[in-house]
Amino acid sequence: EQPNLVLYDIQTDQKAGVAEIMRAQNLSVLQQVPVVTMRLEEINGKNVRELQKDTTNGIPSWALRREYRSSYRDSLNDNEKLLSGVLQKQVSSPSDTIRVSVDEGIAKTLKLKLGDALVFDVQGVPVKTVLGSLREVNWRRLMPSFYILFPPGALENAPQFHVLVTRVPDAASFARLQRAVVPAFPNVS
Repeated sequence: EQPNLVLYDIQTDQKAGVAEIMRAQNLSVLQQVPVVTMRLEEINGKNVRELQKDTTNGIPSWALRREYRSSYRDSLNDNEKLLSGVLQKQVSSPSDTIRVSVDEGIAKTLKLKLGDALVFDVQGVPVKTVLGSLREVNWRRLMPSFYILFPPGALENAPQFHVLVTRVPDAASFARLQRAVVPAFPNVS
């Protein structure tokens, strides 16, 4: 009963239409996930360009200059386990500290620890955060998973796309879904 099909690059105004096509074919939306692209801008007050120049810090350049596709939610998925810290459930006001949850693997790569100050460039807007928790992610499961997870209330107004996850019972069902989605929403993969 695990998901076996992921539809992505769904725009916000297309979510309902894609989900309706799925339901019309007796397919359940098992998961709907917003995705926001961003880059890491600072770690503890040091700009990533400075960090890239410092060859003694042990942080690989790729981890500093990559684009991170992140999401926001108030709970963990079945493929995640909280290792330390606390998962922030909500950002209630602009003055609240945004506590992100980071995958333990990328945290080790970036030499991060709980309490570190991180600034992300969310498509031109700097977003100040604090590393609030570390998660173990099972990357082998077919589920949208993220290195960086924000709490609700932090990214809803950012440009984003969505991912819908379902389970199709057979190749014929997959082909029917593809024939219905592609003409109506050609940008969806």
